[in-house]
Amino acid sequence: MPFTEGHRAALKEAASDLADVERIDSADLDACLETWTDPEDGLLIWDAGVGRLRFAAVHGSDGLYVEVLTGARDATTLTVEAHWPIDFEVPHCTARTIWHLIGLFSI
Repeated sequence: MPFTEGHRAALKEAASDLADVERIDSADLDACLETWTDPEDGLLIWDAGVGRLRFAAVHGSDGLYVEVLTGARDATTLTVEAHWPIDFEVPHCTARTIWHLIGLFSI
């Protein structure tokens, strides 16, 4: 299930909220978010400094999840590191979940 432009916009809005609270340069966040959506597969990509994190929305047996995937940019096999339940129809909630996961995997 590919992420949409609405999800990307929610990520930017949540990033803007973080920038205000954390005193992060919002221009830096905007630059990072420009490379988020992979148009070929609908994954969201974040460079965590220690490697790229990819996020995929997937159907599980009991609902929708966002999966955290790791691997080299040109890797043919990605490793699922975690999955977290989401409400895909509410982009803002999904965005906050993704930012939470970025925090966990960027430490």
